[in-house]
Amino acid sequence: MKKVIVLPNISIQHANAFSSHYTIGFPAMTAWLGAVHALQRLVLEEDQLSEIKFTRTGIVSHQFHMDVYRNSAMDLNSIVGMAVPLESDGNRAAFIEEARCSLKVSLILEVDGMTPIIPSPLKTILKHLLFSKIKLAGGDILRMEEPEIFDMKDETEFSRFKRFIMPGYVLVEKRSLVKNLMEKKNIDAMEAIMELVQVWNSPIDESGKEWKADKISPGWLIPIACGYQGISPFTRSAFERDEETPHRFAESIVTMGEFLMPYRLKTFDDALWAYDYDQEKSLYICSNEPIGE
Repeated sequence: MKKVIVLPNISIQHANAFSSHYTIGFPAMTAWLGAVHALQRLVLEEDQLSEIKFTRTGIVSHQFHMDVYRNSAMDLNSIVGMAVPLESDGNRAAFIEEARCSLKVSLILEVDGMTPIIPSPLKTILKHLLFSKIKLAGGDILRMEEPEIFDMKDETEFSRFKRFIMPGYVLVEKRSLVKNLMEKKNIDAMEAIMELVQVWNSPIDESGKEWKADKISPGWLIPIACGYQGISPFTRSAFERDEETPHRFAESIVTMGEFLMPYRLKTFDDALWAYDYDQEKSLYICSNEPIGE
């Protein structure tokens, strides 16, 4: 029997929209699971919550706005840069452009170790920690509604859960679409992702007054950063912040995701992401599709 806590309608300002070397938009899944991991460590410091464990995480998008400036004359969007302090001579210091976004999301946390006396203090402590010690995807939390706990014991509770997170879109993984297209057309993953997001517009008749849009696969598909691929052996260097833990260089992994309306979820598991690790392939993945599939 699953216990679930939803942190609803969290308004976030200036979150990191530069989710990988290839994509700008909705923050990476590594950002959301990383924030929940940090939250987990803080919760364990509370004596009354020392048995609580967040096993899987889901994310629901309610609103999303890229922080860009639109030049109407040239029909171009430009990233709005954040100011940096002036140098001692009064000149503006050099800075690296960072894509930022403002959004409203709900976090879904699958919880182990819940007892009858825990729900009330857990909700209070989670709100306190989120506002005082946690950033989500590098952004500042402005407000959040009261957390809600669900006991996934039957279909009635699952239906109540889906109603609670609406209106919104649950982000799920569609890695299988990339894999199938790669095998079908004998192309690499990047080419498959590019084809999946392409939209072709064509006239319905010779008059050219009506047009239709076509794509390979239906649905609201987006490229999403979901983890890392190790590209070097484990090693140590003189400039590590953690001198006791070996590190390796890695590059971002990008796959396909899909935003689904909650009523399209068939099971609660469809909404949840978890860490997955493939030692043989040096893959560090956030997934709700097992690596082997």
